[in-house]
Amino acid sequence: HVDWKVLDTQEHGVPQSRPRVYIVGVLKTALPKDFQSFPWPEKLPLISIEPLLEEAERKPTMNTLPPSYPTTPYKGVKEVMDALHKAKQNPLCRTFLIDIDASPKFRSYMEDRVMCMTKSSPSGFWISSRGRRMTVDEMLRLQGM
Repeated sequence: HVDWKVLDTQEHGVPQSRPRVYIVGVLKTALPKDFQSFPWPEKLPLISIEPLLEEAERKPTMNTLPPSYPTTPYKGVKEVMDALHKAKQNPLCRTFLIDIDASPKFRSYMEDRVMCMTKSSPSGFWISSRGRRMTVDEMLRLQGM
C-alpha cells in the first residue's frame, strides 16, 4: 500500500511555511486486515513566530533599512515596507518576514511566519517589527534546534 500527502510545517506546530510531499509505503503483508488508509496527522492551530524571535533592541521606523549597498536587500525592504504601510498593514507593529535577498521577481513576505529557509537565504529574512535581519539563533530555533 502506498499513500502520499502534502504537509506544510506551519500546520504542524512550526511557524515556517515548508510544504513537502510525504510518501508512505507499507508492504501489504504487514498491514492489518481492516486497514483502510494511512493515519496522517491532523492539522494543528497555527502558532506565532513571536516566541522564537529575540526582542527588538530599538523601536524601528520606516527608515530602519538594511545598508544601501548591496542594493537588492535595501530596495527589497523599502519596497515591501512601503507597500505594507500603504495597505495600512502597519509593518512596524505587526511582524512580517521579508525575503530581502531575492530579486524582485522572486521576493516574498509572510506575516507572523517565515518562508522555507534554504541555503540560498543564509543571512535570514528581514523582520519588519524588529528593523533587522533574523539572527542565527532565531533561524536555528525555527529549524527546531
